[in-house]
Amino acid sequence: MKSNYDIIKLVVYFIGFGLTIFSIVKFGLVDSHTPPLGFVIPVLFLFLGMFWALIGFVVAYFFRSVSINYKNHHIGIGVKFIILISG
Repeated sequence: MKSNYDIIKLVVYFIGFGLTIFSIVKFGLVDSHTPPLGFVIPVLFLFLGMFWALIGFVVAYFFRSVSINYKNHHIGIGVKFIILISG
């Protein structure tokens, strides 16, 4: 059974994935002087996921009683990374 914290992580990553797909379909990955929205949103959510995983690691390090599942972070960060590389 997933904890409320894991559910929140999943919701945030699904929102990021949905916004990424929407922006790529709506605006495309066009070649211009400014990065397209379909590239900016995955980058933002990639950094958000890495920052969130780092904060979770620090919290788990200082508070030994806190158990954090990093599988959701790894999947979310991995999907965003794959989108960025393929785009």
